[in-house]
Amino acid sequence: LYEESRGRETWLQASSEVTTSLLSGADPREVLSVVAARAREMSDADLVQLLLPDASGRALVVEVAEGEDAESMLGTTLDLATTLAGEVFTHAESRSNPDMKSAPYPGSPLRRLGYGPGLFVPLGNAPAVRGVLALAKRSGRLPFSGAHQQMLQAFAGQAAIALELAEARRDAERLGLLEDRDRIARDLHDVVIQRLFATAMTLMSTLRLVERPEAGKRLQHAIDELDGTIRQIRSSIFALQGSHDDAPASLRGQIVDLVEGAGSHLGFMPGLRMEGQIDTVVTEPAAEQLVAVLREALSNVVRHSHATRAEVSVEVSGGELTLVVTDDGVGVGEAGRRSGLRNIEERAGRLGGTTELESPEEGGTRLRWQIPV
Repeated sequence: LYEESRGRETWLQASSEVTTSLLSGADPREVLSVVAARAREMSDADLVQLLLPDASGRALVVEVAEGEDAESMLGTTLDLATTLAGEVFTHAESRSNPDMKSAPYPGSPLRRLGYGPGLFVPLGNAPAVRGVLALAKRSGRLPFSGAHQQMLQAFAGQAAIALELAEARRDAERLGLLEDRDRIARDLHDVVIQRLFATAMTLMSTLRLVERPEAGKRLQHAIDELDGTIRQIRSSIFALQGSHDDAPASLRGQIVDLVEGAGSHLGFMPGLRMEGQIDTVVTEPAAEQLVAVLREALSNVVRHSHATRAEVSVEVSGGELTLVVTDDGVGVGEAGRRSGLRNIEERAGRLGGTTELESPEEGGTRLRWQIPV
């Protein structure tokens, strides 16, 4: 009776500590660490683990561990089909085993490490089980009692609440991020593009009043630059509106990510222009090849060109997907031309396309890669 009363007192203290952490907005991982430590204390276990499902939902990963072998267990992946933890997660029912080292679960690390009594409690109820609380004692020790199991089931419920609150916070942050993206996209479209367009129109009307040819050429160049800037902003708007953290990245989004990644290595941001129905008519195989070619082309610019300016153009028009990458670097020698083109040409050839690599008279390199869509 004394031990049972002491256990209940420990459980009440632990529950109060977890509740306080939850209400104070503590980091979910800190709360789960408290859960694991207090679960070990109230059950006198040698090892306590908190296992959460991986991204695929077909395995559990040890995210938090307390006690013996804790450090080596962190990050361990457990298959749902061959472990007792997986069985508990799948059926949302607590299970215990008096001797894990002889249990019929070949995928269990507790069996491999020679542990004795084991207790596994689901975090939450079906159908929303969020993980498993796993406890183990060394071989030869007494099994976990029914009182322990009852207390730990209630305690595991608090851990499930911590995970649910963390998910709600992530959803709120994701919603705020998407709202910010929509607002930025609206501002770019309604304010920035309109002002640039008005400026370009003013310059075009002024162009007719300019008599000196050289001044006219410079003015026309400025108008062309404004047009290019408007196209780039529109591409950015598409990328902002098409980006979702919980969905696969769109082709436009992948292109933007690659260009931005190259910019961080080059020391300047390459220009980017995207036109046409890139995210709707380009098939998945074509998109994969385009991304691979763009990655290789930008990698060559970063490593070999010594460029101070680069431009990327992706366009869908007339049943063709065309990628053009230009830079003002040192150009490509004959050996580099052959080796650099081989993979890129093969990727185009698989889809019935063509590749051109040239060094313009003004210097640098121009890659043109085109496939039918």
